[in-house]
Amino acid sequence: MYKRNIRLLIIALLILVLAACSGSENPVQDVPGDGAETTVTETTDFAANSEQSEGGMHDLAVVAAQLNVTEQELKVALGDPSQGPPDFAAAAEALGVTEEALQDAMAAGETDTATATSTSQDSNESPPDDCGLGEDGYPESGCEVPIYTFNDVPVEVVRWDTSGEFTLANGETHSYEVVYLPEGGINWVQARYLAEEAGGYLATVTSDQEAEFLLSLVQDEKYWFQWDETHNYIMNGPFLGGYQPAGSNEPDGNWQWVSGEPFDYTNWAYDGMAGDEDSRPNDQPNDATGNQNVIALGEVNIPVSTWGDFPYRLSSYNDPNEGGVYGFIIEYDQSP
Repeated sequence: MYKRNIRLLIIALLILVLAACSGSENPVQDVPGDGAETTVTETTDFAANSEQSEGGMHDLAVVAAQLNVTEQELKVALGDPSQGPPDFAAAAEALGVTEEALQDAMAAGETDTATATSTSQDSNESPPDDCGLGEDGYPESGCEVPIYTFNDVPVEVVRWDTSGEFTLANGETHSYEVVYLPEGGINWVQARYLAEEAGGYLATVTSDQEAEFLLSLVQDEKYWFQWDETHNYIMNGPFLGGYQPAGSNEPDGNWQWVSGEPFDYTNWAYDGMAGDEDSRPNDQPNDATGNQNVIALGEVNIPVSTWGDFPYRLSSYNDPNEGGVYGFIIEYDQSP
């Protein structure tokens, strides 16, 4: 056990040294509601889901799988390396495992530095086309994607680009934050984790009034990706919190909200609606390419409050597939 503790201390110190040497070019300044743009531009020499340590890299996906926890839970438990060495005893307690189990998992996740670096930000992070979501809305086994925090996301992020409050039919007033992605690069699953890290969830919609309110936040076309002539220049907007588990009846079976509230209200785009200049049949959802299992605003030729169904891999970092998403909307039950 003494040798194990020494090894953990060495790992912690090396992580701290790496953080001090690399630094953060533009640390996050989370200032909700002040109207100012907060831009996050992070660069790193290593994969976002890995940590440097003695002997090479630690693949956090492997470590998390060994411990039967999520990568996000593992990252939160280990803490920010720039704030000092992780407290492994506290991390183990937070994860509900023994300190010895945490060390064994770290050892299992140890990879060669050159290998880890080669799968860094130059790699395609999109899951296979046939990957689906589980009943809880997270990727099925073998379909995981790198998970980021707002401190290590590999693309430019503008938080609180627009925001507002809306009073629901039940009398509750919720707050909404639009996260702007000028270059895309974040898929639905990653957006979901970021929303949860912020203390909210991807926005859900329960009425026409709420739908129009959300549109008012993202009316600017900078939030909308426009497809080329092969798709008749239709547009899709930010991600919302709707998803469809794998195995559901296509195209409209078993859609759910990440918040767990009933999926009673729908606002799917339909053929011939205002702004529809696409000559193809356009009733949504249509699962046109297979495995279109999440919701984003769209999809006609102008910004609209209606929805389309899309693959959750859409807009993954360095994804060679066509398409993009330039934002997502976070909903908070209370003002953050």
